[in-house]
Amino acid sequence: ADDVRCGHGAACGKLDDAALFYLQSRGIEEAAARRMLVHGFANEVLDYVELTPLRVHLEQLIHDSLRHAAHPSISPLRQAQDRLRANGGEPERHA
Repeated sequence: ADDVRCGHGAACGKLDDAALFYLQSRGIEEAAARRMLVHGFANEVLDYVELTPLRVHLEQLIHDSLRHAAHPSISPLRQAQDRLRANGGEPERHA
């Protein structure tokens, strides 16, 4: 009962209402719950990306996109450009 997974419904553009309700019933605001479910779905997809530099780069793009959804005044494109400049044009590497 404590395991909330984001399934195929997210791939079609609609989040699972039951999972969203579950998170909200635990005190998580709707916008944060939606971001959590999207992030969970994205992680399931990224598990299939075997090329580590690509997976890391995609993880960062997803993180930036979800962060931008939470804080629209922060441009994810600008953040990505700043990070690339700081890393000499290379995507960030995560351990």
